Amino acid sequence: MNDRMNWLHREAAADVPGDHRTLEQLQLTLAREVERRRSLEVEASNARAALALLRAQLLGGRGPVVAHRRAITTDDLTGLADRAALLERFRLLAERHGASRSGLAMVVVAFEGFAAIKDGHGHDISDALLRVVAARLVRALRCDDLVSRLGGDEFACLLCDMPNRDMLSHLACKLFDSVAAPISIGSLQFTLRPSLGIAIRPDDGDDAPTLLDCAKAASQRARRQCSGYAFYDPPLATLAANAGGRTADHRQSALGQR
Repeated sequence: MNDRMNWLHREAAADVPGDHRTLEQLQLTLAREVERRRSLEVEASNARAALALLRAQLLGGRGPVVAHRRAITTDDLTGLADRAALLERFRLLAERHGASRSGLAMVVVAFEGFAAIKDGHGHDISDALLRVVAARLVRALRCDDLVSRLGGDEFACLLCDMPNRDMLSHLACKLFDSVAAPISIGSLQFTLRPSLGIAIRPDDGDDAPTLLDCAKAASQRARRQCSGYAFYDPPLATLAANAGGRTADHRQSALGQR
């Protein structure tokens, strides 16, 4: 009986290393499958971004002179529209809106601490992050909207048919949640902190460069206040000057009536 028990113990001990090696192999296989799935998800996101961009370009190109429309230029890294394409898209939408002049908004999305990520992990990781952000922005918006990369870690979204701040606030929260969700690149995980700035036509400007400048200023204010997003508001000095001018005019009017 003792011999039988000793034999069973030796057999069990001999099986343990083999089982351990099998478990390690399974773990390695699982890790490779997870990495492959992440890679496929990024590729699928980039493909969806490209399709959404193409649809936006086609919608923007509808008109009687399609043969002479300008070539749409794209950002090499993300496949999104670049600044020139954004300006052209704005021109087309402004013409479509015509006399109404409203319903267009510009949202600038920038990130805090992105330069540190590039310095610490290199260009390959930072480029992969930018491609994921680009795909997430496209997924969060509608097909008629346009997402562009201005350069570096700065993106701009041109939104149409946004008649009020409530709708824009809701969309800004959606964009923030989308790009602030954790991003896995290989074995690394990142959580980016976006700052969104919003400018509205015609309140903040009637042309694309002006709206971009206003949206950038609002994005910087959102970063300072850690508020996630902010609407553009005229500088306090301008408001104070305008208020002072109105007060002086009121006093002059009052003196004239005496």
